[in-house]
Amino acid sequence: MDLKNIHKNAKEIKNILCLPTYPLAIKMLSSKEDIPNEAKRPLKDMGYHLDLCQGFAISRWGKKTIAMLKEDMWCMAPTVGFGFVEPSPEWLEGNHHLSYAMNQKVARNIIQSTPRY
Repeated sequence: MDLKNIHKNAKEIKNILCLPTYPLAIKMLSSKEDIPNEAKRPLKDMGYHLDLCQGFAISRWGKKTIAMLKEDMWCMAPTVGFGFVEPSPEWLEGNHHLSYAMNQKVARNIIQSTPRY
């Protein structure tokens, strides 16, 4: 599928679902050299780290291409989930997720059942 068809399909999805913004396309790259020239890197180009969800929001609302590597990310969840870092024992126990989990057991289950790449 070429980029023209991807844009056409995104427009149709946006219209059918009455979305306020276009759907995001996420691409996992195997090396830094694969980052598109127009992509902005949070730390390198903007001078600060971002949470992955903030990068998504900038892409979605600001219509910018954002490339995020480990050093660009502020949030631990995507760095663990994408396999950039090994989770600490405290992370695997769910200690970082007690603010939104009902209790320690639920937090631990959330973390230990989350896929990692």
